[in-house]
Amino acid sequence: MQFENFYQKVSKPYVQFDFPLGRNRAKKYFNDVQKTGQVIHHRFLPFISISITFEKHPTPEKPRNVKSRPISLVSHSDAGIYTYYAEMLNDRYNAYVVNHGIDDVAVAYRTGGSQHHGSNITAAHEVFDFIDASEEGWVLKGDFKGFFDHLNHKVLWRRFLNVIGELSNDEKLAWTKVFDELTRFRTIKKATLIKRLKKSRRFVTVKKNDKVAYFDNLKTLGDFLKENQDIINRNRTNEGIPQGTGLSAVMANVYMTEFDEKAKNMVYALGGIYRRYSDDFVVVLPKTVSELQFETLTDEMLKMSQDLVELEIEHDKTKALSFKHGEFFDLKKDNQSAGLDYLGFLFANNTVSIRGGSSYKYYYRGRKALKSANTAKKIFEIASADSSLAVDDIYKQLIKGNQSGGAATALKNKIQRILFHVKRGTGLPEIHNSYRRYVIDPEFSKPRTSFISYAIRAEEEFSKGSHSYRVVINKQLNKQRARLAIKYLHET
Repeated sequence: MQFENFYQKVSKPYVQFDFPLGRNRAKKYFNDVQKTGQVIHHRFLPFISISITFEKHPTPEKPRNVKSRPISLVSHSDAGIYTYYAEMLNDRYNAYVVNHGIDDVAVAYRTGGSQHHGSNITAAHEVFDFIDASEEGWVLKGDFKGFFDHLNHKVLWRRFLNVIGELSNDEKLAWTKVFDELTRFRTIKKATLIKRLKKSRRFVTVKKNDKVAYFDNLKTLGDFLKENQDIINRNRTNEGIPQGTGLSAVMANVYMTEFDEKAKNMVYALGGIYRRYSDDFVVVLPKTVSELQFETLTDEMLKMSQDLVELEIEHDKTKALSFKHGEFFDLKKDNQSAGLDYLGFLFANNTVSIRGGSSYKYYYRGRKALKSANTAKKIFEIASADSSLAVDDIYKQLIKGNQSGGAATALKNKIQRILFHVKRGTGLPEIHNSYRRYVIDPEFSKPRTSFISYAIRAEEEFSKGSHSYRVVINKQLNKQRARLAIKYLHET
């Protein structure tokens, strides 16, 4: 493993029990985690769990829907061990799947030199090209319910031993320690942690050399955990692993090795293709396979998921489709016209586009960002014209009626922040940042995080090779950018 990759993981500036590691400390720790004795005696810390609330953006067909997703934050010291062991296991996994002829099946969480390791864009492109080349056939698309939460520990350990191969006694002890900590993980809810800390001391966090943590040493942390055992949640079941570590992702692929091998053998015997992206899988079969054979294979896949991996394939989310020259038909709905929604892309009417929800999400977020930028611009202009104005004076110029308490507080905080910039003469880059991110030409957008850049990469990928389907991703993007530009110019 390269030190820089290790350092990137242990130095991330999120707040956990321990401080992010500086470069010098990380170098020493990098050497330590390579010693089995250090790992065997390592004191793993609880995960800190938070719930991220996100909005399923409404469309004309679907109402507004707010959901939450649990996220586990691993301590920085534990992240180093999980990262190092994840890379070791990934190397063994890559060798295992090559030897067993399934290197092309799992396309998520992969690192290494295989041509099959890529993004969701390349994975979807491969499947869509296979469909296009087949002209007519069948598609089975499904996912495993509560994938990470239902990985059986005994099954996982057996699959792990198959993949990892021969280990020395010390190596097995170290791996057993890491495995036990991953499967019998402990969590503390962030909100509960903060409440307890507020009761026991003045400040929730501590700071050292511009780094922030909840505790400045292991002794005070140990005392706190000992006195607050009631807020520590332990996984006492025989299933489930947290998603907050690099090792969890590799373990998930290891868990599915036997299923992947048998599924691929069944599908390939019928001239088809089987791919799995984490908990999502897709099967494509040519028209030479009868509908009865397709239904039989579907039943076998459902049964195999329970027998081999003790996972449930969600019935409601399973799609059984037939296709002909890029047109799809839903077998569960009397052959109604349909489309294949796979990894964020829609293949329908012999056309590939970004899923409607993703495109609308881009517009929805852009609209909110531009509205916020316009408000910031108005505040900046008012404050620049008269820097003696107080927060309440500017607030009254902006708001003529009543606002809810939360909205009023948020706006006043924004005014206070912008007043600070005006008085210091530092300008306000956020006014134009949102415009660049959502409206301006792609070369000004962030290459890895901007939806604009993502859409352009997708257009380029799907346009490669020879195929009969149309690619309209750029057209979608330009339409939304134009809508946002009109709205931005109208409100400025």
